[in-house]
Amino acid sequence: MKNKLFVSLIILLMISVVSVLHSQVVSLEQTDKVPAGHGSSLSLNLPDYMKNVSPWSEVNLYSARINMLKSPGVLDMTQIKQNVNGQPQKEKSIWIGGGLSLLIPGAGEYYAKSYVKAAIFLGVEAICWGAYAYYNHKGNKQTDDFQNFANQNWNVHQYAQWLVDQQFTGYGQIVPNEQDRTKLWNEIHYCEEQSGFAHTLPDYGTQQYYELIGKYQEYVSGWPDARDASGWLITKQNYETYRSPIFISYAYSRQLANTYYNDGQTGAMIALLNHVLSAADAIWSVSIFNKNLKVQTGMEIRRELSPYTFKMESIPTFNVNISF
Repeated sequence: MKNKLFVSLIILLMISVVSVLHSQVVSLEQTDKVPAGHGSSLSLNLPDYMKNVSPWSEVNLYSARINMLKSPGVLDMTQIKQNVNGQPQKEKSIWIGGGLSLLIPGAGEYYAKSYVKAAIFLGVEAICWGAYAYYNHKGNKQTDDFQNFANQNWNVHQYAQWLVDQQFTGYGQIVPNEQDRTKLWNEIHYCEEQSGFAHTLPDYGTQQYYELIGKYQEYVSGWPDARDASGWLITKQNYETYRSPIFISYAYSRQLANTYYNDGQTGAMIALLNHVLSAADAIWSVSIFNKNLKVQTGMEIRRELSPYTFKMESIPTFNVNISF
């Protein structure tokens, strides 16, 4: 791991050096006076043959003549930030990064050029909303199935007849074969209230209707297997504990639909949490991006023996400092 990091740093250093050298050689001509050591100034003039030359040409670098007005010093350049292509980059806003990820997880990380994390957060978002859509679809289908099953199998007239046959308080008001639904419901409600039932039968087709007929014991009597050829299997004496197979199967089918919906809601909650976490991480990623690569460039003028003229000359030495 250390070797790989070292190689990466070396490659990055080489790219930075080449980029800086190229930009320095091209722009030296435009530099008039730059502060140097001991309060002196430098006037940098490159010969014509040094203009627009390749930074790879070592002989041109060493043969450059820099006429110094005063004493030699160190050329202190402005601190800049560069990418691997040598192009200047501006610092990014942590608030823009956070806001982007709050809207679309991963967008802030992409803004901070943290592409792997951007893909992860965006992938989590896609999976969560995909799960939400998938489980809600399954929940809707399961709901249609158990409601259709209830419409075909649970019989309100059979339930009314059971109330009458078991002679619950107020049963005399009930006409089991009453076709007027509103009137029949009112008759049933009166008997249920007089008998002390905890619930009254909800309006037909409502969510509560489909829930209660598969949840409370008195409504077991409305299912087909509540009676056989010999009579009622559920009676006034055992209705609080008796559960028929169809009642149990229907209750399970309804609960399965609720489980699907709950799973879908879990996906949505994780997706919302993913927005918050991605926004927080985007702020961190942008902060890291702004501090990740700081390149400080400078050029030191040294009096050294030239390997080409064998004379003491002022030779430019470029300094690159990379900090993480």
